[in-house]
Amino acid sequence: MGFLRKQLGLILRILFSGLLLSFLVHNKENLYKCGGYFQHARPGWLLAGFVLLGMTMVLGTYRWRILLHIQGIDLSYSKLFPMNMIGQFFSTFLLGVTGGDVMKIYYVTYATPEKRSAAGLSVIYDRILGLLGIMVWGLCFTATRYSFLTSSPNTRRCVLAFLLICAAAVGGIVFALCLPWIRRNSGLWKLEQKLPFHRTLENLSDAFERYAKSPLQNLIVLGISVFIHGCLFLAMYMVARAIDLPASFLKVAAITSIVNVLIAVPISISGLGFREQLYVFFLALINISAPQAMAFSLMGWGLNVVWGLLGGCFFMRYKKHAPSSSPVLVGQESDSDIKAVSWPPHSISDS
Repeated sequence: MGFLRKQLGLILRILFSGLLLSFLVHNKENLYKCGGYFQHARPGWLLAGFVLLGMTMVLGTYRWRILLHIQGIDLSYSKLFPMNMIGQFFSTFLLGVTGGDVMKIYYVTYATPEKRSAAGLSVIYDRILGLLGIMVWGLCFTATRYSFLTSSPNTRRCVLAFLLICAAAVGGIVFALCLPWIRRNSGLWKLEQKLPFHRTLENLSDAFERYAKSPLQNLIVLGISVFIHGCLFLAMYMVARAIDLPASFLKVAAITSIVNVLIAVPISISGLGFREQLYVFFLALINISAPQAMAFSLMGWGLNVVWGLLGGCFFMRYKKHAPSSSPVLVGQESDSDIKAVSWPPHSISDS
């Protein structure tokens, strides 16, 4: 019974994804048509989309490196890229982006034991700014194509949910950046002294303050995030061309920007089922059938899966060198107390 309670969220997400997928494929004729689009897809366009997704991995690593530099952490690109790819692997195959972020935190804090609170925060902050980047696109498209995107009851509800998520995200970011000032001027630091791991809380607060005091770097990282998502939209347009989906680049980009924000809400397994249903809703606005919309969604996801498998190659390469001792996780000790950790691969450490 205790196991069921602990895993209730995961069970509900699996059920939700399963129900949506079963609803989408209950019609065998639609399923066969979807398979036909896979069979006749043009590989040249899919390869172009695959390469564009690879560019997002390269640029994403560069974005992360800038955030680490703000914290005074200098890790080479050759060390960060494998960590990013391992994160991609776990994001793809561990039921959502959370698993990938946990592994990136795990590896980067091993490489920087003297600043592991700041290093771990960089992964979370990178995820936030990445989400903010696609929200910028989505808000621009919503402002300029609102009547198109809300021209059916289903899509109108989706756009409203998207706007609410954007408002909550911006509010959360502003609060987080103001938290160090609030902490200093409200006396919260006195209460923190009585809490476990108060030194870790202080380290995290200091790390947040460094980001708050780096507006130019924040804008640069946000600009990179916007460009990365532009590459993602172009990759999805390549998928659309592969199956002769009659949609312009701007419509594909507008729909994808909203869909990707909505599937970030952890109510399904890696967005599976939920993403396909959203594309069915939005692509119906331009008279695209449900089977073709499903094929489009699954092919785009499939390209990510291939990159996730490549990330698995990085993980297996490092895992071969892993000692058997248990890892030390972020938050167990303060940064100044950490001398060394032993589990992750030696090849990605600074030694």
